[in-house]
Amino acid sequence: SKAEKGDCDAQNEYAKCFSSGNGVQKDEKQAFNLWLKSAESGCWKSQANLANCYQAGSGVEKDLYKAFYWLKKASNNPNVSPKVFFQLGVYFTNGIGVQPDPIEANNYFKKAAGAGLHEAQFTLGSNYANGIGFAQNFQQALYWYNLAARQGDSEAQLRIAIAYQNGDIGLPIDIEKAKYWFIKSAEQNNINAQGLLGYLYFQQDNMERAIFWLSKAVRAGDFNSYALLGNSYLKEGKYQNVSEGVALLRLARLKGNDEIAKYANDNL
Repeated sequence: SKAEKGDCDAQNEYAKCFSSGNGVQKDEKQAFNLWLKSAESGCWKSQANLANCYQAGSGVEKDLYKAFYWLKKASNNPNVSPKVFFQLGVYFTNGIGVQPDPIEANNYFKKAAGAGLHEAQFTLGSNYANGIGFAQNFQQALYWYNLAARQGDSEAQLRIAIAYQNGDIGLPIDIEKAKYWFIKSAEQNNINAQGLLGYLYFQQDNMERAIFWLSKAVRAGDFNSYALLGNSYLKEGKYQNVSEGVALLRLARLKGNDEIAKYANDNL
């Protein structure tokens, strides 16, 4: 086979089979050995996978310094995926196998973002907005958030929605634009967006849409939406369902939110 003849890309794919148990008996140690052999031959994909092995302790003893070494080595390949740059940015952010360095982290996030990786674009936006590794710059934050959002990044869409809702990061308050971006994010099953969109509709007395989005958030496990969904059902009108509303408020109380518990104790 190509893997046996030393084809590093074939060895990388063969190692994946052992790592996942796809078509062969799962064997993390064998996967590691194959990735090591391929990585030493210069295959950046195997070098990146080897880094993941060392980070997770998969098939080898966990060693964050070796994880960083192999990931950095992979990043030097001219054909490397931007995901490797993004991962290095995360390593420098969190101090994985290297001293934390937000400035160096941003250098790698910029490389990944410039190559079109929406996760990196969102992260740059967040770092500019919060002054992490950069001087705080709302214009740059919005630039990167918008690039990520238009690529479908639900977290970037959510940040833009919140900014329009509250008048943050240099944006004016614009509830219709906030709603537009909440919907974009919520439609991708972003739980926080679903809950906040439901709350926005609740504030606008649109119980049909409030219940629709809050129900999605609750089913996805957002306990903060239980009480609001309960209150939506308790409102007089076409969608009133007192027994469902009371049940949801009781569940909210069981979730341990003190403010919700007080409301439930006062009203049930």
